[in-house]
Amino acid sequence: MCSSCTQIQQLNPIKKKSSAYAAYYESLEAANLTNSGMGKAWSQAGEKALNDSLRVAPPYQETGYFRAETPTAYGFSFYLKEGQTCEIDLRVQPDSMRVFLELFEKDKTTNTPSWNWLKEIDSQTNQLEFVADKTGFYHLRLQAELLATGSYELDIGLAPSISFPVLDGENRDIGGFWGDPRSGKRKHKGVDIFADKGTPVLATGPGTVSRVKTGGLGGKTVWVRDDKFGHQQYFAHLDEQLVIPGQSVNTGDTLGTVGNTGNARTTPPHLHYGIYKGSGPVDPLPFLYKEKNKFSKPNINLASLGKQYRVGKRPGKLYKSPYKKGKVIQQLDAHTPVRITGGAEGYYRVTTVDKHHGFIKKQYIVMLDKPIEYFTTKKETIVLYNLSSADIPVATLPVGKRVAVIGKSKKAKLIRTGEGILGWVQVL
Repeated sequence: MCSSCTQIQQLNPIKKKSSAYAAYYESLEAANLTNSGMGKAWSQAGEKALNDSLRVAPPYQETGYFRAETPTAYGFSFYLKEGQTCEIDLRVQPDSMRVFLELFEKDKTTNTPSWNWLKEIDSQTNQLEFVADKTGFYHLRLQAELLATGSYELDIGLAPSISFPVLDGENRDIGGFWGDPRSGKRKHKGVDIFADKGTPVLATGPGTVSRVKTGGLGGKTVWVRDDKFGHQQYFAHLDEQLVIPGQSVNTGDTLGTVGNTGNARTTPPHLHYGIYKGSGPVDPLPFLYKEKNKFSKPNINLASLGKQYRVGKRPGKLYKSPYKKGKVIQQLDAHTPVRITGGAEGYYRVTTVDKHHGFIKKQYIVMLDKPIEYFTTKKETIVLYNLSSADIPVATLPVGKRVAVIGKSKKAKLIRTGEGILGWVQVL
């Protein structure tokens, strides 16, 4: 966090620049709020969102909710390939609610949990764009300011980080991929983009022509050092070369034309396109692949956000991801109360009474309107707002009180009194 946030650093050190989140924490500290119950809960929620993030797969869309009385942060873990651009868009209601959205990667060089801070959302546009410089999992943390109540809509999309290298080319024109077998036990170190002979081959971004060569496996080739990444880009099997070494080029400038020179003379015309870093070649497909980003709408009842529901008569599974093959976190017994905090596709994001977070299929969730059973108190009984012995009682039930049970866990029952009071009592 920041240098003065000693307590949080001990929990989970974060290597990062100064951010709006850190500045906000400092303002809480200056107001002597970090040692309050709500302040501690807010900090702990932020830590938990990184260490216990749920896994999603872009393109991804989620709708969610923040409650003032329960500080919450949401974590999203997703996989990116080197060269992919991640585009994140956030919409909040009310507009005045301040929300922090930060991107991290896990630091694998340390033995203790540690996070490298990468980027934060632009407070003016509510957007964040990031190009992955390595393949792996990345983590988002979404958290509202203290005592905030409101909703959010989050889109996580993917985009190419460079322009397509063949005029009017599309994903469907890519016919040869990284790692495909080649003669002489070689592996393909690029992608093949098929097009008519003579189709312009284009610069994918600003750069400088570093080499123009004829001969060898590539036939007529052009090398361009791009300004964005500093990589060397390899354009091979050209029919014509239309640039010279040292020439500056911009996005869309013509470097040559598609052909089948070199060892491609017996194949249909195509461009072999490769990317080379100092450490060697990398798969260029994530750099140029055009994602459609068809977001699956949350398809949930927005009025349910922030409210308590329960698992129906059949047990339900709590998943780490909102997908059929998602990892199961735990099995939820029938009638287990959950609080709905968000939703994606046909799943609700929920928090259980034992503070587990995950996704459950929406068909397993029912409202709390119908009691599942009744009981009569045999002694004076305290009703708690939350399932915690340290919580302040919201009511005391006299002896002989008939009470409706609307949810239950192994240790307590969620009840509603005739006066409409909702709370927890220990199992009698």
